Amino acid sequence: MSVLPDYFDKIYVINLATRTDRKKEMDEQLARINRSFDYRKKRIKLFAAITKRSAAYMVKQVAGQFDTISSTRAYCVRLTAQKKEAG
Repeated sequence: MSVLPDYFDKIYVINLATRTDRKKEMDEQLARINRSFDYRKKRIKLFAAITKRSAAYMVKQVAGQFDTISSTRAYCVRLTAQKKEAG
């Protein structure tokens, strides 16, 4: 039987570093379906989320390009992740 992660090439889990309880809960959920954060294959990746305060300078750069603050923050998180991947 296939599980949801098998249908995607990559899965990104975004979590605030200060919320270790949420990361632990995600670890437990993945364990229930015999999956884990796979750092070698990078199929299920954990990214540190950014707070409103730390994203403020990014939001100013993209102001007016998104309909909601949630969309703006999601864009900023992805931009941060891309920068981390690039090295």
